[in-house]
Amino acid sequence: MNSKDLSKRVKHQIDRFGMDVYLKQYDGENTTKSQFDETIQKEYKSPVPIRCLVMFEPTEEMLNEAGMTKEEAEIILKMSSLDLQKRGLMQGNQTLITQDDMITVRLEDFDIKKIRHHVHYQDHLMVSIGAIRA
Repeated sequence: MNSKDLSKRVKHQIDRFGMDVYLKQYDGENTTKSQFDETIQKEYKSPVPIRCLVMFEPTEEMLNEAGMTKEEAEIILKMSSLDLQKRGLMQGNQTLITQDDMITVRLEDFDIKKIRHHVHYQDHLMVSIGAIRA
């Protein structure tokens, strides 16, 4: 099986068993800052819906697999790279998601603490995100 087929299978599994979450990207241009250039109030762009697998209260095994700790991940979200590319959240092999962004799951906001790429023969299959309650 080549990596393109594997990417499609990963996306299919996420589409089938995942749930919709909303990514709010940090808007640095409209964020209120103090005279010392410190952020006073973060502003975010319009939420982007993304289908992903969401693991609430991940086990130690899930955390190890994702390369995260309990401090970095109250939840783990796994997103298809194909879906991120389709939504304009990935350029080449780099995601445009940062730790300044926020994820909304079931009307609750989570701060992104860690982003990890899963690669198979130089093909990005999915991205794992560790987040904690905001």
